[in-house]
Amino acid sequence: MAGLTEQSKWENEIYRIEENDPVHGGENGITNKPTKQLANRTQYLKKMLEAAGQKLNPKKLTATTRNAADTTGHTHEIDLASTTTKGLVQLTNDTGLESESLALTAKAGKKLAQDIARVQQLASAKYTERAATTYHAGTVQLNNTLTSTDTTQALTAAQGKALKDELDALSVGGRNYLRNGRFENALTHWQNWGDCTRLVETVDNKKWVRLMTDNLESYRGISQTVATFERNTRYTLSFKAYSRRENARLQLAVHQIPNNNPQVWSSPIAITTTPQTYVWSFTSADLDNKTGFHLMLGGVSEQPFDIYLTDIKFEKGHRRSDWSAAPEDVMDSVQDYVRTHYVAKTGDTMTGELTLSATQPMLRLQRPSGSGFYLGFPSTTSNTAVWYAQNHGTGLFLLGNQVMANKDFYVSIHKAYHEGIVLPARQVNLRSN
Repeated sequence: MAGLTEQSKWENEIYRIEENDPVHGGENGITNKPTKQLANRTQYLKKMLEAAGQKLNPKKLTATTRNAADTTGHTHEIDLASTTTKGLVQLTNDTGLESESLALTAKAGKKLAQDIARVQQLASAKYTERAATTYHAGTVQLNNTLTSTDTTQALTAAQGKALKDELDALSVGGRNYLRNGRFENALTHWQNWGDCTRLVETVDNKKWVRLMTDNLESYRGISQTVATFERNTRYTLSFKAYSRRENARLQLAVHQIPNNNPQVWSSPIAITTTPQTYVWSFTSADLDNKTGFHLMLGGVSEQPFDIYLTDIKFEKGHRRSDWSAAPEDVMDSVQDYVRTHYVAKTGDTMTGELTLSATQPMLRLQRPSGSGFYLGFPSTTSNTAVWYAQNHGTGLFLLGNQVMANKDFYVSIHKAYHEGIVLPARQVNLRSN
């Protein structure tokens, strides 16, 4: 006796044995057909139940699980929390984040509450105002004057600007230490520097020194020695220049005497073919044995050149001021003119107006002892008025917008400015005592 062979499949219907069906046994006998179909259904249902039983096992839910079922179990998808949706959320202790998808822990909330309490305590505490001093910070009152000596007040921005305007208006330097910087007296006071042709030419009614050469030697130009020196001080050399040749360059050099060292050399200065003003500054040596400078101007080493120079000025300070003649040049011009145009006047009294009509009017007052005082113009082309005391060698020069003295400038017994400092005319009040 053997059992039927069962299959795991679903039978849509079960065969009904009819009254006239013969009785046939065996695997495929008609008598066993209904029984076999029922057995197949049973196998199929058994298999389905076993499979369904595995899928019914729940799996662990996380923020990344999705709706799914397999032979090992099933999972579900859950919404993540946001500002508009309820769902899973991750906690954080960081109170400095700007995330809208994280939630603060109770620990972070406690810290925030403590911080808020401290701020509220500080805000409710009584504040005691403390004035600022030179020793500690505090509140400060503004002062809109320049006359106060109070050390607990601060200047206004308006007074700061006023100070800046005054400083900008005051020219640093002014006194020209170079003689004959406009070559009105040919090459007087100038020496040769190396081997080149040196000519004084008039171009557009202005005197220029022309330096030219085709040789390839090292040092060629003009030089002058200046017998003044202040240690560790800024000096400025300015001049007008142009070249007959394209791509011309000028070289400046300074020897600090005695023994010439340390030497100061400029970088090559590019010179255009049209007149321009050029400025170069340097700081003197911090040595107490120095007595002067030897200044040199010329073409760059080992190159041909054709350069014109005028309005050369050497002054103390870090800024260039308008060109002015050395006081010694002005004095020489005054004395030369007086010697040439001296007119004697006899008698002790002169009445009425005195008019001097000349291209270079000059008035000389002289005692029998020989001491004299001059008032006038130093040359036929200069508009600078000169007051000069011959016995003291002291002069005052009235320029277009400046007043210059060749000695230290005093107000009462107090020295206001050093010799040679140029003042804007609006800062000078000339009056008698």
